[in-house]
Amino acid sequence: MPRRTLTWSVPGFVLAFALAGSGCTATSPSNVRGEQMDKRHTIDAGVDSTLSRLYVDAKDSRELVSKARGVPIFPSVIDAGFVVGGQYSEGSLRVDGHTIGYYSTATGSLGWQIGANGNVDASTATGQVDAFVLTNNGLMAGASLEGTKVTRLNSL
Repeated sequence: MPRRTLTWSVPGFVLAFALAGSGCTATSPSNVRGEQMDKRHTIDAGVDSTLSRLYVDAKDSRELVSKARGVPIFPSVIDAGFVVGGQYSEGSLRVDGHTIGYYSTATGSLGWQIGANGNVDASTATGQVDAFVLTNNGLMAGASLEGTKVTRLNSL
């Protein structure tokens, strides 16, 4: 009887392992939906809290928000770097006070950065886009090359 030999190569083993593991999942579809709902509630709570803080801290901001066609709100931006930096946050787009979608924002920067804040009110906000940055402390200024990408979170 002829003898057959099975030879495994590294790429073949990796492919077989990947195929075997691709059908395994640790969460059920209903659990994934629950986690998505939890994440939406967490983002919405952060957005509500941020808007409340904005209305207290920035004069005339409530009027600006009410006049806006849409307001993207990112309640908690994680920022890190030294010369090369990055930021990431998840938030929502509000239109007429209702969330219509969830988004993430990612920013990369290269340069020297050092602190500055300014005040915006209804009389000085004349552009198509106005931004409010609520900081916990310090000043921020800098000279850097920076880019930001906002992406819709389709899974939410």
